[in-house]
Amino acid sequence: MSTSTQHQVRPGQTWAEKHPHLGLRVFIIQAVRDDSVHMRTVYDEGIIGVGDTTVPLTSLQAQQVRWQFVSEPRPCAQ
Repeated sequence: MSTSTQHQVRPGQTWAEKHPHLGLRVFIIQAVRDDSVHMRTVYDEGIIGVGDTTVPLTSLQAQQVRWQFVSEPRPCAQ
């Protein structure tokens, strides 16, 4: 399950989507199940009140035009 930039799609990562009509949307991956990625919205230019979304794993792996890997999860401070 590696993307073209060598990032494995896994919980805690941040991904961004540049939607042609809704603008920039930023998500944190909550879970990867079967062929789906479940994400929680952390920033959304176009829709107020959207919380969760599910997308096909292949769309992130292929980093289709509108999807971009942003960051890995921060390690917990001890």
